[in-house]
Amino acid sequence: MSLKVWQLAGGKLSQVLVGHTDHVTCVAVAVLDKSIVVSGSRDANLIVWDINTGADLHTLVGHLGYVTCVRLSGDGTLAVSGSEDKSLIVWDTKKGTPLSSIMLHVPVLGVEMSTDCSRMAVHLLEHKCMPILCLHNTPAQYVKLPPYVAPRDLRPPGPKRPAKRLLKKEVSLDTYTWQRKYGHLTSGYHFYIFLISFRDCHRCFKHIQSKNKNLV
Repeated sequence: MSLKVWQLAGGKLSQVLVGHTDHVTCVAVAVLDKSIVVSGSRDANLIVWDINTGADLHTLVGHLGYVTCVRLSGDGTLAVSGSEDKSLIVWDTKKGTPLSSIMLHVPVLGVEMSTDCSRMAVHLLEHKCMPILCLHNTPAQYVKLPPYVAPRDLRPPGPKRPAKRLLKKEVSLDTYTWQRKYGHLTSGYHFYIFLISFRDCHRCFKHIQSKNKNLV
């Protein structure tokens, strides 16, 4: 029945726009002129609001079924609405009059369009295809949308950085030359490593076993 305007900063209710006689189903706001708001309802009507004063500028009457979707051009001069009655209507928001309409074969669920209303993609009920409609000689001006930058709280986390190691560089036996005499690296990393073959380990193990037997 009503349309409520909220303040994002404090979360307080700013205005209550009353004018529809049934539930509000969709709302659209212009990109350039944020004061122009158009709402659609199950009463088959649309209302053009002035968000600054809360006044209803025009009531757009033309649909025979409830309004399912509405979109505004970038400058706010045109509105496109779809309805359950299978129609799509282009409105002049300044005068409150329809400019053009088209009747489709199934109910309209949604519409997406360019900022000048020259191209419109229509979502139809239980339909696999999405028709693209062209509106020639559109009076609306093309508006370039600013790039969207998500707040820091909504940005996805970046790739995790590997944990810092105590050593600045990993030592690999394949990339360094070893001195057989001393068994350490020839580079600046002076790590002494003793290399013992499997045969030597086996001999040492046998020697330890023999000593343990003699002690017993």
